[in-house]
Amino acid sequence: MTRWARLPIKGRLTAAFAASMAVVIGGLSVFVYLRTGTDLLNTIEAGLSSRAELLASDLQHRGPALANVKPTLIESDEVFAQIAGASGRIVQSSSIISRQRLLSATAVRAVSRAGKAEYADRRLIGIDNQARVLAVPVTAARGRFVVMVGASLQDREDALVALAATLAIAGTIAICLISLGAWLAVAGALRPVESMRRQAAAISAWDPGRRLSACPGKDELALLGGTLNQMLDRIEDSVDRERRLVDRAATNCERLSRSSASSRTWPCRDPRRLPSCRRRWEACRRRTST
Repeated sequence: MTRWARLPIKGRLTAAFAASMAVVIGGLSVFVYLRTGTDLLNTIEAGLSSRAELLASDLQHRGPALANVKPTLIESDEVFAQIAGASGRIVQSSSIISRQRLLSATAVRAVSRAGKAEYADRRLIGIDNQARVLAVPVTAARGRFVVMVGASLQDREDALVALAATLAIAGTIAICLISLGAWLAVAGALRPVESMRRQAAAISAWDPGRRLSACPGKDELALLGGTLNQMLDRIEDSVDRERRLVDRAATNCERLSRSSASSRTWPCRDPRRLPSCRRRWEACRRRTST
């Protein structure tokens, strides 16, 4: 017998229910985590796109030398920008990344030739975590340029870590509460079974007419109780029939004994039936002795 089979039924049902709920809650937590990460990244990309549009408009109207690459309302280590020419040379840059490039010269020239915006992830000195970079080609009066804006992904990472911790704690508490509720529900559902077990254990040969109390309703437990009562009825009828047969046999044996004692002779007078009578006599003596 395995350890699983040794557990009570309510323990096995509760464990199975808790395991299934853990899988469901775990799947939902993973879905929420991934979906939130995607939404946060989309929000960052939308902010980069808006920042790139403003910087491109400023570049077209004021030129690369006067374009404002400094952030206004956001900290400088969270949002930064660079303007590069079509050859890849940096024209304007935020102070925090003035000694490094958001994209290599080769990548800048590729964006300029392709004529479409591209996203990239970079590791930059002085920037927490990875940086999400958007490169947008811009055509101005002084030629073609590539506007590059970037944002740190540290806030997104912090939000995901906090979300993961919240989901783990909330999921654990939910599984514990659900398991407790399942235990109580299963225990309540099996309480009539325990009652029937006690009643069945109390039934003895000295109280043959006793039966299990009927469970209300027409569920499986009520059907089980009715079936057990019918089985007890059949057993009692069988015992009654056997008892009547034994009583009749005992009465016949007593009559045979009295007849034998009064006549002082063997009750079977026919010599041919002597072995059969002897067997019947011995059987009667054994029955009356018991």
